[in-house]
Amino acid sequence: MLKVPERGVHNYTSRLLLGKSFDEVHRVLDAPVKFLGSKHRVLYHEPVEAALIGFEIAGFEGALAALMHVTVDELCSRDKRMKNLIKRVRSI
Repeated sequence: MLKVPERGVHNYTSRLLLGKSFDEVHRVLDAPVKFLGSKHRVLYHEPVEAALIGFEIAGFEGALAALMHVTVDELCSRDKRMKNLIKRVRSI
């Protein structure tokens, strides 16, 4: 089963690395979860399309946030320990 992080994890990593959460970017990238569930990453999660969406919403930094979103999803899907680590660090 695909394990993807919640939006708060994406917001946290964006705040940590870019200085703000870019919640709107993450919300749009994960919008397909409403009708595709865990398979939502078939939409908006290719790096180029994610970056274009992020750029349209919030400029260059939005594009970076979108690329981080895709990367964090991939890391957390491959390694449950990474997802747990990010969640623990976020709660400190």
